[in-house]
Amino acid sequence: MAISIQLKRGPSTNLGNITAKDGELVWLTDEKRFRVGSDDGTTQSWQTLSYAQIDSNGLVPSTQLPIDDTAGVGDTGKLLSADEIANRLTSGATYLGLWNPDGSGGPGTPALSDGTGDNGDFYIVETGGDADFGSGTITFIEGDRVMYQTSDNTWKRIVSANSVDSVNGQTGVVILGMNDINDVIIDSGTLAADDYIKWDPTADGGNGAWVNAAPQSVAIDDLSDVDTTTVAPTVGQTLKWDGTNWTPQDDNNSIASLDDIGDVNVTGVTDGQIIVWDDASGEWQASDLPTGVDGTFIGLTDTPSAYNSGDAGKFVKVNAAEDGLEFVEVTTDGIAEGSTNLYYTDARVDGRIAAANIEDLANVTVTSVSDNEILQWNSSTSQWENVAISNVTVQSIDDLDDVDTSTTAPTDGQTLKWDAANSQWVPADDIDTDTTYTSGTGIFIDEEGGNSINLDAGIDLLTDVDTTTTAPSTDDVLSWDGTNWVPTAIDGGQF
Repeated sequence: MAISIQLKRGPSTNLGNITAKDGELVWLTDEKRFRVGSDDGTTQSWQTLSYAQIDSNGLVPSTQLPIDDTAGVGDTGKLLSADEIANRLTSGATYLGLWNPDGSGGPGTPALSDGTGDNGDFYIVETGGDADFGSGTITFIEGDRVMYQTSDNTWKRIVSANSVDSVNGQTGVVILGMNDINDVIIDSGTLAADDYIKWDPTADGGNGAWVNAAPQSVAIDDLSDVDTTTVAPTVGQTLKWDGTNWTPQDDNNSIASLDDIGDVNVTGVTDGQIIVWDDASGEWQASDLPTGVDGTFIGLTDTPSAYNSGDAGKFVKVNAAEDGLEFVEVTTDGIAEGSTNLYYTDARVDGRIAAANIEDLANVTVTSVSDNEILQWNSSTSQWENVAISNVTVQSIDDLDDVDTSTTAPTDGQTLKWDAANSQWVPADDIDTDTTYTSGTGIFIDEEGGNSINLDAGIDLLTDVDTTTTAPSTDDVLSWDGTNWVPTAIDGGQF
């Protein structure tokens, strides 16, 4: 028959609301310990119950043990740490080097055997594994010591003070997951890509835990000390501190000159100077060119001595001796041609064009071509393909989008005229429907005589002729006076 014991539980802040009888246990969820009720009949009091906690392996952690490395013989109730035990066991011992198991559970390397050795001889284990020296299998881990003791003439394992037997209750090659951490709860049913973990004080029955959550869209304005809402940013602005928040402001801290840079000092700079680093001042300073350097390419120890007539357009290349530079006139005849990127020449291009057919183009497919076929674009294959002209969709002028000869069929002698109302060319008679005429100077309209137009104008109506200022006489001619054609008399047959 199973027996269950029910305990009252809650946070320590709620103790005043919990009634517990004398000797009754109450579990404090925030302090992770018990308290014992003590009821004297008039008041409620509590006594803290001290105890050694048990870890997930059912073992008492070393922090709960009465460890005292100063304890000696007769000090009952005290324990020594692993470090102190190892130090005391190896006091006066002789270190012989590194030792490794041989992988088969044998005596290892170097080979060790019970019954052979001097008291205090020991090795340090370099790689963990199992070994048998004659008295049974012993499992070692890296950093352990294997020591010979003449008290029973056997090799023994001395646990390293730095060794770890298990991690979170796991042994061997331990791989911890997020859920192996006490205050982390990952819900594999809702876990998705890009999730993150956040603290949830209500998780784990109110104890609080880190739980997985879906990603959230975060903007810089979500930061508590950033305000881009009161004044919206504009192009080119930066965030600057206004005493309360980081807000959008113009970037007025631009560098206008070289001297604005903090570690540059060009005070008193003169023509032709350069800036050099000065260790003493920790800054770049204006300085004259070093002796022998005039700031030009010409005249250096490994460059041409001068610019000469005919050097224009030349290139610089390393000389044949490979110890300097020289000016050279470079043509394609002097440059080795590669195997892929070939030179362009008219002859080479003409030759390729002459040898090519239209079907050599990547987006043209010609199959069994016949007379009078044309190339038509096929969007499904992304190719120009040969088809009979009878297959072309547009075979009549009425197939054009802006021509309509179907609504009103054309008749003999008609032309296509633009119909602005329907934005189309339509059949219409070839006549001028605009029969409104307006008379002008020298022009009159005889509407009664059949809408005829007659001229009643003199030469003086021409804009560059003036026969009004000086009226013409018999035999006068028109001559140019620099401004107009005017009447001029002929004198003896000459102007």
